Amino acid sequence: MRPRLEDGSIAPVTVGGRVLSGFEQKVALGSFTFILMMITSLGSTIFWALGASMFFIVAHAITHKTDMHEVDAEQFGVPGQFTPADASA
Repeated sequence: MRPRLEDGSIAPVTVGGRVLSGFEQKVALGSFTFILMMITSLGSTIFWALGASMFFIVAHAITHKTDMHEVDAEQFGVPGQFTPADASA
C-alpha cells in the first residue's frame, strides 16, 4: 500500500532525481494505463481484467471458511418467540 501523509494525500515519490507529487503520480499511471490499453486493444484488456477478477473472486469464495460464522439459535433466542411476560407488557 502506498504511504500517505497525515492529511490523507499520497506521499511524494522521487524518480530519477525528480520529486513527483500525488497528482503527477496519478497522471503518469493513467497515461501508462491508456497507452497499455491502446497497444493491447481496449476490448481484450477489459475482458482479461474482468475474467481474472472473476477467477479470484470465485477462488476466494470456494476456499473461504464459514465455520466461524455459525451461531446457535439458543444463544440468541429464536426470532418471533415470545414469553408470557412479553405478552402482558
